[in-house]
Amino acid sequence: SRVAMSAKRAMGKPMTPDVESEGRLLEAISLKKRDMPLVSSLLDTLSGRDGAVEAKALAGGWALRWVPASAALEVLGTGLHTVAGCSFEDFFLSMGKTNKLEANEVLRVFGPFPSICNRLSGTYDFDASKGRLRVVYSEMFDGLGKQLAAKDGSTQRVVDLTVKYAGPRVLVAASGPSVLVFEKIPSIREELVRLRVLNPEPEPDAESKTK
Repeated sequence: SRVAMSAKRAMGKPMTPDVESEGRLLEAISLKKRDMPLVSSLLDTLSGRDGAVEAKALAGGWALRWVPASAALEVLGTGLHTVAGCSFEDFFLSMGKTNKLEANEVLRVFGPFPSICNRLSGTYDFDASKGRLRVVYSEMFDGLGKQLAAKDGSTQRVVDLTVKYAGPRVLVAASGPSVLVFEKIPSIREELVRLRVLNPEPEPDAESKTK
């Protein structure tokens, strides 16, 4: 039961990762035609693991890979992807070993215009006994460095999530009925360069190479 599962997690026993199910879930959600019963089953398998998620498992760079419906995209970001002329493209979350946090929200602009990247930074707090992750965005800026307001007009946001699972490759979190699946990635910077919202590092010139 959910009560029994919560009790087991509260005891403080670390959760043992299920690497095989992580890989199967990432493969299942990457398909254009998804087997939703399989996705749901794998989410249940990972979310039902005994033990508590350790705070250190959250550290690193994460790419949002799947949500059940577009409304769930407003949970973590600014919600500006619903503004006329914009659509959601990608979302990246970086959590440090301290409580520092940064998010990059990439939006596609309709027409012959480049995508834009909104940067949100602040702190996070994780209560392992409850699996609660609180994200506080204290600063939000657009790609030009201009302070940004969310769709509701706020310049700061507090987001509460329940972490269901965190392993070497996959992070599963929930906000109410909405489930968010993240994949750990080696470099958020490289992803932003690939999406053309961040300039690549310039190649060193011949003179600097010889120094």
